[in-house]
Amino acid sequence: MIQERRRHRVLVTGATGFLGYRVVIALLEIDAQVAVLVRPDRQESLMPLRDRIQILHGDVWNRASLKGR
Repeated sequence: MIQERRRHRVLVTGATGFLGYRVVIALLEIDAQVAVLVRPDRQESLMPLRDRIQILHGDVWNRASLKGR
């Protein structure tokens, strides 16, 4: 019997920071499905990964921007 492998779905906040970026890379290495929550003015550092991650715009300090995330 072939066992189907489930991909982990993970939302990362702080992905543009030193540690958060490395967490995103580590998650991609284990084939996780990664979404990142970033402020629109901070997403530039994630552009090399844009084909491998989902970029969501929001601010963890603004409750309204997190609705539905």
